[in-house]
Amino acid sequence: MKYLDLKITASLIIAVVVLGIIYISFIHKKVNIEKPISFNITPNIVSTDPNPLDNAVIFSKESFSITFNLPIQNVGELKHTITPKMDYSLKLSDDRKTAIFTPNKPLPIGKEYTLQITGDTKMDGPSGMILLDQTLIYHIRTIPYNGV
Repeated sequence: MKYLDLKITASLIIAVVVLGIIYISFIHKKVNIEKPISFNITPNIVSTDPNPLDNAVIFSKESFSITFNLPIQNVGELKHTITPKMDYSLKLSDDRKTAIFTPNKPLPIGKEYTLQITGDTKMDGPSGMILLDQTLIYHIRTIPYNGV
């Protein structure tokens, strides 16, 4: 009987030591929940249409678009230029992540355009406004006419 009591006592001591070690390890790994969680999200391009957009050849009335990982605040906050000047409409998708450029009238054939989106473009991040903070440059050409 004493052997059985000794075996149970030893098992209990081992269990208490193991539980103590587990408890101490949790104390050392305790997460400070008072510390605010910071999100380091930067604006990035998810896709373009056509893909790739740089050096793309489009039809004279074809739209082209850029999709970001964050919503653009509004059409006016997409800071951009297209040179040479082009008569176009700019629309944002319902989630405001995609900027869609559509020529209002057919573009001249064989013409090259440069789209530049500047770093002061404002986007909505999880904690407020975020700047694009980089300049994006794309060269787009209309389909050339090679004669008959």
